[in-house]
Amino acid sequence: MERIQKYIARCGVTSRRGAEELIKQGRVGNLKGEIRLKEFINLIKQKFNVDNVRIVGNLDKKIKRIGIVGGSGSSFIRDALNKGCDVLITGDIKHHDAIIASVLGLNIIDVGHFASEYLAVTYLLDIIKKSFDVECILTETNKNPFAVL
Repeated sequence: MERIQKYIARCGVTSRRGAEELIKQGRVGNLKGEIRLKEFINLIKQKFNVDNVRIVGNLDKKIKRIGIVGGSGSSFIRDALNKGCDVLITGDIKHHDAIIASVLGLNIIDVGHFASEYLAVTYLLDIIKKSFDVECILTETNKNPFAVL
């Protein structure tokens, strides 16, 4: 099973040690270099294994500093801005929160609630196994209940 730090590093976000720091910093970190939001979205879709995402922001804007939060990240918009994030990756951004983010100049990539939390499942499984010395089995039936047409 792969540790989340290794996965983040393998995705090209930062080094493994950088990923450890990213996690300690409250899920905020810097890409190795600037990239246009549109290009970054393509990477995110690939890494999160989703066909589409919802976007708030300017697709041509260059980004470097990212924030990420699983599930609904609406309440983290101001935190992301205070930490200097160019983009917040999350799921379930509400309509009015998207408007606020847009007015405040924060780009958002909404990968959907399921996708934003699914990556953490194997990491949590490993923690539970080690903490409680129990056998754990990762379900293969867990899937996104929504379909996009």
